[in-house]
Amino acid sequence: MPLEMLLQTLLVLPTAQKDQTILAFNKILTEPTFHNIVKTIYLIEDDPHDLRQTRQNTLERIRRYTKSAAIKNRKNAAGFVPPVNDDEMIYVNFSGLGAERDLEHYAVAWWTNRKDDQIVVIPTSSYKDWKTNENHLNFNIGHVGFLAKQTVVNMDQITSISRKRITKTKHINPADGRPYYVSLSPDQKDRIRDGFRILSFGNKSLHDEQIANRAYPDRLPQFEDPTIQYAHLHRPYRIVSDTPETLEYSLYNDKTVTFKLHRKLFDPLLYNKKQLIDNWVNAKGTTGTPLKLRQVVIDETYQLLQNATLDYETRHAAAIIAPNGTIDTA
Repeated sequence: MPLEMLLQTLLVLPTAQKDQTILAFNKILTEPTFHNIVKTIYLIEDDPHDLRQTRQNTLERIRRYTKSAAIKNRKNAAGFVPPVNDDEMIYVNFSGLGAERDLEHYAVAWWTNRKDDQIVVIPTSSYKDWKTNENHLNFNIGHVGFLAKQTVVNMDQITSISRKRITKTKHINPADGRPYYVSLSPDQKDRIRDGFRILSFGNKSLHDEQIANRAYPDRLPQFEDPTIQYAHLHRPYRIVSDTPETLEYSLYNDKTVTFKLHRKLFDPLLYNKKQLIDNWVNAKGTTGTPLKLRQVVIDETYQLLQNATLDYETRHAAAIIAPNGTIDTA
């Protein structure tokens, strides 16, 4: 932009904005690092390989980062502030690049130390019945305290942050309109520890190692108590006993309680095992017509698994009936 055009633009600005702009230009001219930052920002363009990464989106992320960076470290006799304890839900101003976590989101404060500005957080998202797709690193832990929406923990986004990024540590309880700290329950902490067993120690989930494997191509999984055990799909487990017909297992948080996963025969020529399992494991609610809650879809797809094994049992029973009408027990 020619100097004359720049001066004309400055002249029509309100006085306060004009003064701020002149100060900014002075910084650009006298501070080499600031000059290089501005030059780099000027060259940012839309990403042709990712339509979500526009110039404007990137500038917004930079703005959020600089907003947090401008905050001075706050400290008192007890340590850095705001004070945060392990397992509390906090609100964080993320400003990640590319696919990194962005915008303000809830997060679990997993490791904190009042003597350190840095804390380790696990970002979270809100559970959506028609959209959330759980897996071994992203899973629903239900309602945390009085928070209205169920919480999905995103283990694959775990990171460390400065306390400068924290925008809220207390949350309004709708019961009385007052702010309170909100913490995980013991069961929710156990569930996250299971996530770390998979993320950090290489344990496999029940789904990945037992249900999605190809060791038994002619058998389909069926839980002894599907209402409880469906929540075990993406958790690590301990094997108690294992036969082609039945896997008995326990969870890490309580090895005294065991569960059974039955493997029942079906006809792979008539039914697609992978499709049956995928539809059940990845079940989601529907928003169209008819409207269906996720649990309804889970129940329906699980029934299809059962139907495939019942069909095999019916066909097999019919096949062993002798021509004279008696059952052939040979």
